[in-house]
Amino acid sequence: MLLTDLQNAHEPIFIEICVSHECEKEKLESGIRIIEIPLKHEYALDRIIQKGVICENINALLYNFKHKVGVTLTEGLELDKFVLLESRHGFCPSNRSNCKIYTQRHPSSIFEITFDYQANRTRWVNPFVFGWAIAYETYKNDNVNVRNCFLCKFYKQNIYYTEWFCCLYKKFGLEKYCKSNRAIKCQYFSPNLPLIKENIEDSRYISYNIWKKGMDDKGINHNKEKAAE
Repeated sequence: MLLTDLQNAHEPIFIEICVSHECEKEKLESGIRIIEIPLKHEYALDRIIQKGVICENINALLYNFKHKVGVTLTEGLELDKFVLLESRHGFCPSNRSNCKIYTQRHPSSIFEITFDYQANRTRWVNPFVFGWAIAYETYKNDNVNVRNCFLCKFYKQNIYYTEWFCCLYKKFGLEKYCKSNRAIKCQYFSPNLPLIKENIEDSRYISYNIWKKGMDDKGINHNKEKAAE
């Protein structure tokens, strides 16, 4: 669907409903603003229709829009952070970090990744899942138990995309709507390798900082690549 006006007072916008094929490269590089809505079921549109507002998230991807980057003299650039604790619990702090305080580490953390996904790419990623995926990749050869239900191939969303549940709850009598950290001790946990790979590939386009226990507070910076595709 093309949104435009007769007076050409506003830039045109394409609304793409993605069922099986994502926007092609040529269209993304056209410079035209695009809203792509991945759709597995028609009910997924209900929330957008009811709210009357489209926000950038896992259910709506925005391309070629100008993002507002919150930079102030006192706080700096707002950043997302994922923290993995010694207990193997992981979380994204409710208060976003910034480029002036991101080196303040949690006293019980063994791994932290700090990044600003929105300013560095047009495709939205889930900060929590992204953090878990990078942590999993970081420790996969170190015999460190990095598990979360969001990384499990049996953890799915319902048809309305409103809740996550374990697909094995009936077969093995498990809790259907379990807390995602249940995976730490779950004998049925099986890593969703395509999801992990997708997030690892996303890291190519994101500037981020990784800190592991034993490093100095600055950690290691990783700059996004200029994709030559």
